[in-house]
Amino acid sequence: MKSTITTALSSLTLLILTTALTTACSGDDPSPDADTKFLLQNRTFYLHHADGFTPVKNTEIRLAFWKSEMYYRAGCNGMSGDFGIRNGILVSTYRNSTLMRCNDDIMDQEKWYADFLWRKPSVQIDGDYLALAIDLVTMYYYDRAIDEPDAPLTNQVWSTSHCRTHDSNAEQSDNIRPWFKLSENGKLSSFDGCYTGDGTFQVSYKKPTFGTIRFGKLTYTNTDCPKSIPQANSEPGNCFEPVFAGIADFRIEMNSLLIGPDEYTGFYASAR
Repeated sequence: MKSTITTALSSLTLLILTTALTTACSGDDPSPDADTKFLLQNRTFYLHHADGFTPVKNTEIRLAFWKSEMYYRAGCNGMSGDFGIRNGILVSTYRNSTLMRCNDDIMDQEKWYADFLWRKPSVQIDGDYLALAIDLVTMYYYDRAIDEPDAPLTNQVWSTSHCRTHDSNAEQSDNIRPWFKLSENGKLSSFDGCYTGDGTFQVSYKKPTFGTIRFGKLTYTNTDCPKSIPQANSEPGNCFEPVFAGIADFRIEMNSLLIGPDEYTGFYASAR
């Protein structure tokens, strides 16, 4: 695996050199920027190696992208900001960071890495491989999914962990683990800890790991709820109802699924 990644990144080095020559001859061409941003979205990249920079030993450097948000880590704290691509350049803004205290070498590396990303490095992406470069430093990354594949959305039983609503962010009881399954034939089946449900759905994929789901009407089967079931789960649907009642966005990363109609409502689930 390591040799395959190294070979692919060597090819990416040639692509960087070729692109630099082409850009110098053709001038700015912003048309590929939207394509590059789309290729980065909902992906996490791990640093493989770098030219002009030596990471602190035994630290993991990563870079993740969502819609217009960027998340990065260089050994200790998680940092985030917004990002865009302009004329092949990564343009980012700082939003926030965790505040853990680590040894000085790692803290210095974090500061250096954040500065590197803010200085607008050039971006090259080729399949599962990414390179960022500015001045004499080039950082070579590979997609996390090479080592840690993502679970499929369909034909997979998803077990919910906690619900998000406009009023709360409640974790599910350890004694109750609601689940649902989206079959490839467009059928939805669910169990909320008390009621079983059946319905239909249609998926619009932007990528295999994120997109939009349009749900049809969900029909519940009334059952006698055991007394051990908390009152929150004694009504049909509980946290499923706001999601399965219309249109919801979804995002998968490894064995985790985030699904909901907006940023305040929905639930997290894990693949069984």
